Amino acid sequence: MTFIIALWLAFLAVLFNIVAQTLIKKTATNFIIKEFSFESIYNFLLQSMFSLTFIAGIASAFLASILYLISLNKLPLSVAFPFTGLSFIAIFLIGIFIFDEKLNLINSMGLILMLIGIFLITYSSS
Repeated sequence: MTFIIALWLAFLAVLFNIVAQTLIKKTATNFIIKEFSFESIYNFLLQSMFSLTFIAGIASAFLASILYLISLNKLPLSVAFPFTGLSFIAIFLIGIFIFDEKLNLINSMGLILMLIGIFLITYSSS
C-alpha cells in the first residue's frame, strides 16, 4: 500500500466518522427523554438502539475505525492523527448548519485555532 492510498484511507475514515456523528446526533434528537428517570432513559435507549439512523451511525463509526487502522499501517501517527481534527471542524459546522446550534465568538476563535493547529502539525510532520 502506498503512502497516498493510506492518506486517502485516513481521509475516508474522517468522512465516515463525520457521517457517524451526524447520524447518532440525529438519533438523539428523534426521541425525547421526558423526565430524568430510569424508565424514561431506558425507553429512550431502547427506541434509539433499534432505529435505522443509530444502526447506520454505529456501522459508519466501525468502518471509520477499520479504515483508520489500515491507514496507520503505512502512515506515521503524527501524519494520520491530525486528519482526525478535520472531523471536529466538520462536525462543528454540521451542528451549526443542520442542527441549528449557535455560533459565538469563542467558538469561532476555537475553530480558527483548530485549523491553524492542524495545518501546523501536518506541515511540520511532512
